[in-house]
Amino acid sequence: MHFLTFSVRTLLILGITSTLCSFRFGEKTPVLTAQMIQGKWECSTKSGQLNDITSYQLRCGGDVVFHPNHSVESATSDVFMPSGSNWAVEENQLVLLDSKGTKFVAFEIKKLEANELIISRKGVDYGFEKAH
Repeated sequence: MHFLTFSVRTLLILGITSTLCSFRFGEKTPVLTAQMIQGKWECSTKSGQLNDITSYQLRCGGDVVFHPNHSVESATSDVFMPSGSNWAVEENQLVLLDSKGTKFVAFEIKKLEANELIISRKGVDYGFEKAH
């Protein structure tokens, strides 16, 4: 590196260092697990976009229970989650499975925290709050 000036060497070192630090200290994508979804969730909102200029947000009612044995118990007509189906988490999706284990519905998990779950399907977002 005799042919490089001090300022060029400094820029190279800073660039390499900042790149390595961003890999080491960058934000990690949270890993979603089945245990995070298990339990009883109350449907609170249903929202979406009717067209380019009109959006909506409605209150929805009922609850969904995601049992530890991966069965679903649903008491809401606002979200398509038939009772008796099975559920699983695949990457960032909550999927529903029939009795043969075939996936028939997939929801994108947009947010999953201790007391809040937001899932989306076909442009409609469903908000849930953890029941206590």
